[in-house]
Parts: sequence; C-alpha cells; structure tokens
Amino acid sequence: MKLLDYSLLFAIIIGVIYLPIQMAEQEIIAYSRYQVQYHEKLDNAIDDGLFDLVERDTYETVSLNREEALERFYRSFYGNFGVPNIEIAKTKIRQHLPMIGIIEQNKMSIAYQKPTKNDGQWDLIDAWTNYAYYEYEEGGIRYQFQLGSKKDWVRVSFYENTTWIEGLRQDLAKKDSRLVWFLEEQRFEQIRRNTILKVLQKQMEQISNFYNRIGNQWGFQYEFYLPDVEQQDWCRAIDDIGMVVLFQGYPVEGTLGKTYTRFVYSGARTYKKAKLE
Repeated sequence: MKLLDYSLLFAIIIGVIYLPIQMAEQEIIAYSRYQVQYHEKLDNAIDDGLFDLVERDTYETVSLNREEALERFYRSFYGNFGVPNIEIAKTKIRQHLPMIGIIEQNKMSIAYQKPTKNDGQWDLIDAWTNYAYYEYEEGGIRYQFQLGSKKDWVRVSFYENTTWIEGLRQDLAKKDSRLVWFLEEQRFEQIRRNTILKVLQKQMEQISNFYNRIGNQWGFQYEFYLPDVEQQDWCRAIDDIGMVVLFQGYPVEGTLGKTYTRFVYSGARTYKKAKLE
C-alpha cells in the first residue's frame, strides 16, 4: 500500500472517530444556549401573566382575574417565542403547553384545550377545569385547607351534618375535641401541604391523560407526563397564590430530536420563582 493510501485511510479513520464527537459537542452547546433563552422567554411570559392575576388582596378576601392573567400570558408567550399572529401557528406551539394552572387561596383550576363542535366542525377551544378545593377527608370529617397568608384558616364538615364551620385552627381545636390535632403544628402543616400537593398532582395527571387520549386525533406528536419532581420540592414551592406552567416536548433548534421541557411555579405576590424542572 502506498504512502498516499495510508494517509487517506488515516484521515478516514480520524474522521469516523472525531466527527461524531464534534457533532455531539456542538449539539450540547446549542442545547445549552437555547435552554437559557427558553428559560428567560418562559419566565417573562409568566411574570406578565401574574401582573394581572391579583386584583384585590387583603387578609379577608383575595380577588383574582384568571382570564386576564391567561390572556396576558399568551400574548407575551407568543411574542417571546416569535409566533406569528396566525391561529395555526398559535395552535401548533400550544400543543406543547398542556396546562396552565392558577393556584388560588383555597382552590385551583387548570386552563387547557378541549375538542368542541362548532358549526359542524370540531375545534380545540380554551377551557377551564372545574375548581378543585384543597380537601382532605379522614374519619368521616372533611377538611378544606388554604395557603399563603391564610394557611391557618380551615373549613370543617362533620359526617353528622352537611354544614361547614370555619376559622383559625387554634380556635376550632378548642370548640371540638375531634379537632384537637389542629394544635399539633407540625402534623397540621404536613397534612395541609400534602393535601394541596395531591390536589395539584391529580389535576395535572387528569389533564395529561386527557391529552394523551386525544393526541392521535389532533396531531399531537408528543406523549405528556407529569414532571419528575421530588415531593419535598413540590411542597416547598407550592404555598401561595400563583401560576404553574408545564411546557413540554418543544423541539430545540440546532439539535437532532432534543426537546425542551420545564415545569415552573411562580408566586403572584412575590414574583419569586421556585423552579421545578
């Protein structure tokens, strides 16, 4: 074999070995760069949505405008991600936004898209889930918890009647011996947080399953799932009025098949994010 042949063979071997490595490195760099950009774009859209969420906030009452918050979030989201003002383009990217949850003081709801027949044609339209209260039941007694500044306020319904009583946990504990455990602060706090978390997870799981059932019919090219987040991180984050957003399966530019997924919670009162990714 001539020297030139050896040189060509060596060049081919080097190319076969190092070209895939170089391509993989470039893909990692591209993914990291776009991930930072997507983080910022999504954060800004959530902040814009939260700007209009709380209309009135006192200890006694909190008034929220979830419709305006959702509309403002979408406007900012489309602009940040360069989505043209065309319905088909908006619908396509919103397939990667399976749920936008509004966390209220005593309940929550999720904005999603559901199939609806209009003038003989089926379309995906915006809808809200029914309100889900932070409710816990044990021994025939129902408890409804709250979060934020009213985390010590509880509603209670006993099995022997359908009426509700409510008040601070310390006061209720003195009125009925069955509620004396309200004075155990650590136990009360653990049950309260776990209840709120389970309600949120159940709602998200139902919406994910719903999208996966209708996915083939509506051209969804992604299977939705609950984010893999440690329970202690969930409990630490979800403890005030705010917004939760799941952005899942978005194709990352400059990569071969990589997708961007992120679950974010942001408190409306503080604008400080507890990012769960």
